[in-house]
Amino acid sequence: MSHSISATAREGKPDAIRESGRIPAVIYGRELAPVTLSVDYNQFEKLYKAAGTSSIIELSIEGGEKYDVLIKDWQLVPTSHRFSHLDFYQVVAGQMVDSTVHLNFIGESHAVKLGGTLMSMLDSIGVQSLPKDLVDQLDVDISVLATFEDSIHVKDIPLPEGMVTTEDKEILVAKVNAPRIAVEEDEEETAAPSIEDIEVEKKGKTEEEAAA
Repeated sequence: MSHSISATAREGKPDAIRESGRIPAVIYGRELAPVTLSVDYNQFEKLYKAAGTSSIIELSIEGGEKYDVLIKDWQLVPTSHRFSHLDFYQVVAGQMVDSTVHLNFIGESHAVKLGGTLMSMLDSIGVQSLPKDLVDQLDVDISVLATFEDSIHVKDIPLPEGMVTTEDKEILVAKVNAPRIAVEEDEEETAAPSIEDIEVEKKGKTEEEAAA
């Protein structure tokens, strides 16, 4: 699926640009000096939902050049969580590029069927690859989580040929927490004294009383 967006050279102050329904932006790359731009807010919002941060986008500057880019970074308004600034990074065929890829959890976990709760610690990971090897998402099969002791780490995520992760491979990605009632029962069983313990305790008290 191809993605594209149009941009114009930035004119005016950032606040005025935002008030006009556009987002201040910049494009840069290894072989490209930063160029300040602005893009339509609604157009970018739709693009972001469709392309994410690991799909190549054709960015056309009105009256100028076209570039293949990735959405590299963005800033949000703290109160409204609306986009307030964007960074586009130019990608060049044959040059490695860093990106962030969404994790798509698939399959069924036996531990979840037992009443456990799936805990996903990451929803994306950083990767490095050539532009041609980029993917929209990486599948993570949770069927390997058969017990509450099983876990999935970054090193367990299969990556396409030509792609490596930039994350610590030991970072926990997902596990299944046991249902609370089962945990409470285990705690009660651990805390509750056995018959043998009670008998030993009684015997000890009797011997102490006799000695006194």
